[in-house]
Amino acid sequence: DAEFPSGLTLSSRYNWQKGTEELDDTSEAPLRHAPPSFGVTRVGYNLGKWRAEVYAMYNGEIAHENLAPEEQGKEFMYAMDENGNPFSPAWWTLNLKAQWQMNESFSFNAGLENILNERYRPYSSGIVAPGRNFIFSARVKF
Repeated sequence: DAEFPSGLTLSSRYNWQKGTEELDDTSEAPLRHAPPSFGVTRVGYNLGKWRAEVYAMYNGEIAHENLAPEEQGKEFMYAMDENGNPFSPAWWTLNLKAQWQMNESFSFNAGLENILNERYRPYSSGIVAPGRNFIFSARVKF
C-alpha cells in the first residue's frame, strides 16, 4: 500500500499457493483446494468529498496437467485447451468505482465492473461470472 500527498493511492494484493496431496498409491498429485494465483491492484484518488479508484482483478491459469485428478474429468466445469482437455484459464477484469460523500450522513456510489466485458469463470465454480455491471447506490448513516 502507498499513499501520496497528492491524494493518489496505490495498493496491490497477490496470492500464490501450491499444494499437493499424497494419493492412496503414495504418489503425489495437485491439491484440489489450492486455487490458481490471484490478486487485485488498485489506483485511487481522493479529493475532498470525492473518491475514485480504478482497479484490476486477475487470476492465473491452471493447466490440465496441474489440475487435481478429480477435476481433470469435469469437462462441464472448465474451459477446453487446444487438446480438448479441461483447464482453468487465466483472466483479468478492469473496474472503476467512485464515491461522493455529501455530508456525514449521506454518500452516493457508482461503479462499473468488468469494463471490457470479459467472459471468465472463477476457479472450480462452474459458473461463468457476469459481464459488465453498473452499480449505483446511496448510503444513509443514522
